[in-house]
Amino acid sequence: MKQITKIVLTLVAIMALAVPAESQVRFGLKAGLNLNKLHLSRRLGDDLVNSDNRVGFTGGIIMEVVLPVAGLGIDASALYAHRSDQLSTYSNSEVIKRDYICVPVNLKYKLTLPVIGRVIKPFATTGPEFQFLIKDNFKDIGNIIEGKSMSVSWNVGFGIELLSRVQVHASYGIGLSKALKTVGIGNIDTDKYQNGGKDNYWTVTAAYLF
Repeated sequence: MKQITKIVLTLVAIMALAVPAESQVRFGLKAGLNLNKLHLSRRLGDDLVNSDNRVGFTGGIIMEVVLPVAGLGIDASALYAHRSDQLSTYSNSEVIKRDYICVPVNLKYKLTLPVIGRVIKPFATTGPEFQFLIKDNFKDIGNIIEGKSMSVSWNVGFGIELLSRVQVHASYGIGLSKALKTVGIGNIDTDKYQNGGKDNYWTVTAAYLF
C-alpha cells in the first residue's frame, strides 16, 4: 500500500510540475459507479468461460488543470474502485471481487456555448488509467485466479459541467494490459491454460470542484 501511495503521489507531482504557470488548478471530490466486464480471449480446455457485467463503485479526489489554451485542460484522479466479476462455464460459476487504486489522467476539452456557457459546458475526455490492485478474494474461491498487481487501460468519455462546479462524467475504459495472470474454473488446469482477462468497463461519476 505504501508503494502504491508513492507511485500515485509521484504521478500527481510530475503532472503539477509539467503544467504552465498560467494554468488554473482546481481540486475536488468524485464518486460514482462502474459496470465491469472481463474480456476473455479463448477457451479453457473444453469449457468456454464467460464473464457477466456486474456493478461496482468508485470514489476519491480529482485535480483539474485548465491550460492557457481555449477549451483545453487536464484532469487526474486518485480513486478507490471496487470491481466485481462473475465468471461462469456450463457447469460452474464464481464471483471474483477486486479493489484497486486507480489513477486516470485525461486530456479534457470543454466546449463553451453562446449564452448558456456559464451555466453548462459539455466536455470530452481521453487518456490512460493506471490501476493498482490492493485487495481481492482469490483465496476465498480456491486460488483459481491470480491477479496482476498493476494494469493499464485507455478511457474515452464525455460529460457536462454545471455552474463551473459540478461535473457529471461517463467514460468507457478499454483494457490495454491483462488484469489476471491465469483464469480457471472448477477442475481446469490453470497452469496449462494461461489466459489473462482484460478489463472493459463503463464508469459514471459526479464531481464537485472547489
